[in-house]
Amino acid sequence: MEKVFITGAGGFIGKPTIEAALKNPDWEVHALLSRRHASNFPSEVHIHTADLADPCACEYVMRQAAPDILIHLAWATTEDDYADAVSNLMWIENSLRLLRMFFRHGGRRFVFCGSSTEYGRPARQNAENLTAIQRSVYGESKLAFENVCRTYCAKANHEFVSARCFTVYGENDARIFPAIPAAIQAFGKGERFTCKSPRNVWDFIYVDDAAEALVKIAASNYCGVVNVGSGRPHLLENVFTEIAEKMRCPELLSFEAHNSDVSMLVADTTILNETIGYTCRTDISDGLDRTIAWWKAQNFRPKRRQ
Repeated sequence: MEKVFITGAGGFIGKPTIEAALKNPDWEVHALLSRRHASNFPSEVHIHTADLADPCACEYVMRQAAPDILIHLAWATTEDDYADAVSNLMWIENSLRLLRMFFRHGGRRFVFCGSSTEYGRPARQNAENLTAIQRSVYGESKLAFENVCRTYCAKANHEFVSARCFTVYGENDARIFPAIPAAIQAFGKGERFTCKSPRNVWDFIYVDDAAEALVKIAASNYCGVVNVGSGRPHLLENVFTEIAEKMRCPELLSFEAHNSDVSMLVADTTILNETIGYTCRTDISDGLDRTIAWWKAQNFRPKRRQ
């Protein structure tokens, strides 16, 4: 059996990725957590606790686990971290050290969870070879890590793949792109919500689909960049109108008009669909139903971060 090691395992995408990885009978699944909450995982998951900013702790875990495949999900997770240059620089440093230790201890394949923000804001469909314009600090940092690793791994004959995830939504939604959970929470409390940039077009992917795609990518032989998205364009105005209608409160939704800077962020999923062999299973209507149901179960209050 191959050992698969997942960082950020307790996070928004990490938990469903663990669940998807457990379905592979040829894998022994290891999870890295920054705190001890192992009870959240099935007993067959091998739990490791370490701070990736601690070189000694990271070295110890890599030596003990000696994984064959590493799926690296851990990175800045809050809106403040997303925009902060120091935080993102720290994550570049932590991730480069992790990659070196992984291969030094016999690792075979490193899967990095990148982001659609690496493309910047081009107003057309995003292909993996597209040159970006105007990136965020977060997107620039992820791209910098990706570029260094691709060059290094190609020269060292290591397997490296960057899975650029587009806008992921679902239960226990991440705080980097909080618009969908913010709208659901507002409507659930009877409060108004304003959709900014309603004419923008985004690619939304349900969190379980994103997790399954990452696991399929990890199990493949493909190296390079691959988009993780639905490949379907969604006008923001329509998405938030659908949320309001599903929650029976269209009167609480308003839109902030913008006459310029309309952007389109949609994945070209040719590699994901044809080379990796994965196509998203959840359409946005079903995904929104499941997301709304989860927030209702939380009484529209954010779950405490673990």
